[in-house]
Amino acid sequence: MKQVTKESIQEFKTPAKHGLKRKIKKAFLQELVRDMIQVTEKKKGVDGKACWKGYRYAGTKNGKDVCIKAKGVNEHETDPNLELTVGDYQTQHYHMCPGAKTLYQDIESKVEDMDLAVRTAKLQDALFAMEEEALDSGATETDLFAAETIAAQIMDMAKMMGLGNEHNYIQGHVDKIKGAVK
Repeated sequence: MKQVTKESIQEFKTPAKHGLKRKIKKAFLQELVRDMIQVTEKKKGVDGKACWKGYRYAGTKNGKDVCIKAKGVNEHETDPNLELTVGDYQTQHYHMCPGAKTLYQDIESKVEDMDLAVRTAKLQDALFAMEEEALDSGATETDLFAAETIAAQIMDMAKMMGLGNEHNYIQGHVDKIKGAVK
């Protein structure tokens, strides 16, 4: 899988010839979302094992893995009521945004295009995963650019569903990631 770097972002920002910019942007976002979904998996140490529940991997010391207590153990790990199902998609990070959970719990009655709603829900899940990771481990300028790109796509899709104003919480999540940039 291709790593998202400052060079790849600069390449992405460079105007593409022959109308390929839209295709490049779509491919970039798809790759980014795939990468963000993988971020949600537990990080494993050199021994190949993940830390216990409530702990996170913090590197190695004297050749041994170090697991430290995670800041504010995520309630959603034990409470599935903090997540929801949108179409056939089960969210994993909507506990980060009560506004999104409220909006999407009955999204079927608000939109005609459920496929668009599901895709928007998935992008939001990726954004919320990025925010959770940023608050836990900090963020880089690359992370911020990725979050801004995903947020812009979410807002475009929200407007297509006629729910642009209802998605006004999105910028707040980008701002939290921006605040975590080291």
